[in-house]
Amino acid sequence: MEQRNSDYTVLKRQIQEGYDVEEISVFIDESGVIQKGELDAPDFFVIGMVFTSNEKLVKKVFTKRRLKQLTKAELEELRLTKEIKGSHMSGARKAPIYEALVEKCAEELELGIVVLDLKAAESRLKQSSSRAFNFLIARYLSKYYKSRSKFYGAKQLSLFVDERNVATGAKFTLGEYLNTEYNIEDPICDGEIAVQYLDSKKRNLIQLADFLANTFYRAYKKNDPAAKANIEVLRPLLCNQKEFFFPLAHIRRVEEHTI
Repeated sequence: MEQRNSDYTVLKRQIQEGYDVEEISVFIDESGVIQKGELDAPDFFVIGMVFTSNEKLVKKVFTKRRLKQLTKAELEELRLTKEIKGSHMSGARKAPIYEALVEKCAEELELGIVVLDLKAAESRLKQSSSRAFNFLIARYLSKYYKSRSKFYGAKQLSLFVDERNVATGAKFTLGEYLNTEYNIEDPICDGEIAVQYLDSKKRNLIQLADFLANTFYRAYKKNDPAAKANIEVLRPLLCNQKEFFFPLAHIRRVEEHTI
């Protein structure tokens, strides 16, 4: 643990001092449904983000370890569909995948997790799921990434979003929204924030983002013990070693409900 923290500190200092990190790739998926109206029971919407300076390494580790956890039937499903959803694998089978990522990719990888408390969120935010999705990513980048991330200072951010989870009308708004509202004054990065919407079957690290979002959703929504254990495995990789809760004022109530 001490070595990982040391690597983290060194990389962050190198970036802040002008270490040549040209581009950070960010792979994004979500879990849960943003429901309108008042809720009787706690509910959550989770966005999982995989930040990496070395997509090739993280993809290799994730792909290799996931294959070892699949049954013969799942291997056939993967061959046919090119994807296994995180909701189809138990927490126990996800654990070795997460352990390998922590062990082998700590320097090149950082995880951003947004947890929206739907019971506490204002009704205006819940009127449009695509608008809420864009807002939460923007809020994370402007309030948390800029002040907490070891990768802040990289010259370029390239976001890759699972196209199936975003309303058609919102496909081409996130990039414009981020660059107009958050990347002119006090910018998030030097260049444009690039956004692409892709089929998750074609990018393994969007599938990793799906695994992560599902793990945190299970922990918060379902109080799943295996998911909670996996969160602690992943904690060294989390930005600031914490989730980003919204609304922030309700963080204590959210934590008391689950973790």
